[in-house]
Amino acid sequence: MWPETAMAKCEGEDMKMITPPAGLAEAVSAQLAQPFKRVTHFTHNGTVYWIKRPERADARMRLQKGNAQRNFDAERKALKTLNAAGLPFPSILLDSPDYFVTPDGGVPLMQLLREAKLPEAERVTAFEAAGRALALMHQAGFAHGRPSIKDICWKDGQITLLDLEYYSPAHNSFRYQVRDLIIFLHSAFAAVEEQRPEMTAAMRAYRLHDTNSIWAGAQAWCHRYRWLDPLTRPIQALKTRHVRDFRALPLLFDALKDAAAQGG
Repeated sequence: MWPETAMAKCEGEDMKMITPPAGLAEAVSAQLAQPFKRVTHFTHNGTVYWIKRPERADARMRLQKGNAQRNFDAERKALKTLNAAGLPFPSILLDSPDYFVTPDGGVPLMQLLREAKLPEAERVTAFEAAGRALALMHQAGFAHGRPSIKDICWKDGQITLLDLEYYSPAHNSFRYQVRDLIIFLHSAFAAVEEQRPEMTAAMRAYRLHDTNSIWAGAQAWCHRYRWLDPLTRPIQALKTRHVRDFRALPLLFDALKDAAAQGG
């Protein structure tokens, strides 16, 4: 079956070597000489790039997040694996045990949704592309781990998926793909606390490319946990932005109604 073949091939090979732009290594060295930042961006010859380094964690953070270098190495390997599979993740342009450099992916979908600086038609196109990209990732046999819309970017008509800190080859399964879809939609509803055409486009595109019944799995999950909505209504009623995640629950459940309730 193609997904298993693709994953075995990708996990056994590094992605093809990419020649970095002239002068990029020197620009990166200058950035690394600055005070430490785990993630930072800079502009070189008019193009934005990002540098990511292992977290410098204290004892408490190590207990919470585990070994920082191991986590960093795992994310770098995941980027190479998913790039080799032809999925829309940033290419690693420069790579060492202490950092890696990727091109900028553009504007996060959360920013597009909240600020509405682009025309609605382009925002709808961007969310449609994001829904399709996530479905194709699942179709290829992978699960992202935490595909929040703050970590999905839009630039020049292309989607880029980011933040593989929660990716694990052990989680490339139906269960975690269902979880991906729920996280993706929930993050969009929590961003603006209402249904919008952008979400409709994302859901339509996902369903169109869903070949493994992930949508039905997400519907079943929502049906099973529908009781979370009435349970959290007192929290939803609070007048503070810190409860966005709770206020997004009824929107999520309505969007992913159980197939039996829809007669489907």
